[in-house]
Amino acid sequence: MDENAAGQPVTDAGGAPETAPPVSPVAQEQAAAEALRAQHRSGASWFFWIAGLSLVNSVLALTGASMRFIFGLGITQVADALGGVAEGEGSGLAKGVAFGVSLVVAGFVALFGWAALRRIHPLYVLGMVLYVLDALLMLVFQDWLGAGFHAFVLWGLWRGLAASRQLRRIEEATAHLVGAPIAPR
Repeated sequence: MDENAAGQPVTDAGGAPETAPPVSPVAQEQAAAEALRAQHRSGASWFFWIAGLSLVNSVLALTGASMRFIFGLGITQVADALGGVAEGEGSGLAKGVAFGVSLVVAGFVALFGWAALRRIHPLYVLGMVLYVLDALLMLVFQDWLGAGFHAFVLWGLWRGLAASRQLRRIEEATAHLVGAPIAPR
């Protein structure tokens, strides 16, 4: 029961406890759809975080810093390491090439994020599959913390994809009611 500022129960004119008006089914559906949209955006945004933090790791490697983030991609870490080894053997260009590889990889990951936000499910799934392969690379190099973080991110990506698919079903079921276009698959 609600209380007023004095801590007394709120009542109507007849003295009966006042209750909140019932929420309409349409309002409930709109709230549920908005929650799904938020979950979808949250899941899809992981691709941008992965791309950005992988680039931060590559910049750290390029500058010779000893620290790294667990959030990056294993494949860019391999490129950075190979670039460092090749530079140690006399090739000043090696780190630049490694950074170029990291830029291209991060660009593709960001592209998967763009596709995920636009609910292009085949590219969303492809990005997730490639991220699983990157997680396997982490396991090969026994980077347990990195592999664990990959698992956490994959869970977030999956939740976003599931929300996107559920939104699609809702839109398809209600499109005839409002005449709204359905986003591309």
